[in-house]
Amino acid sequence: MRIKARFPEVRENALRMIKMYTMFLWMNSLLLAMIMGVEALKINLIATFEYLVATVFFITSALISSELFHQLRRIPFRKYWRFFKARSFIVGEYLTVHIITGLVFIVADLLRGGFAPLAIMIIIKGVFEYMVVKYINNLTVASFLYDEILKGEVDRLSMIDPFR
Repeated sequence: MRIKARFPEVRENALRMIKMYTMFLWMNSLLLAMIMGVEALKINLIATFEYLVATVFFITSALISSELFHQLRRIPFRKYWRFFKARSFIVGEYLTVHIITGLVFIVADLLRGGFAPLAIMIIIKGVFEYMVVKYINNLTVASFLYDEILKGEVDRLSMIDPFR
């Protein structure tokens, strides 16, 4: 029996998702910097500092995501699984933390006001990261299978049930 898989589509979809995530982070960084500027003009130091920290947080995430995108563009597809195995990415591992942080900022918005945009951005960032990790996991498996097929060692592969 012959099974046909389109691995380049898996790669392109993952790269497209990472690029969209990076653009999302850069746009939010710009928006948060503008909100920080408005709060600074109002001389609201607490909100200014909080939006400064949020801006730096989003810029750092955007730089990490951009670096990942450019590294994946250079690496051959069959070596992706080794790349992901050698490096552990914190991307997507903190969905619960993002949601809880977003909820804390929603409560802060209800108490003092002005934090709803940040809360929404953090929650969406967490969901986006979770989706990116799912694409990376699919890409890792597809890369490993493709590498084993090219080496001719598919017969030696075995599936182990992790739930036993």
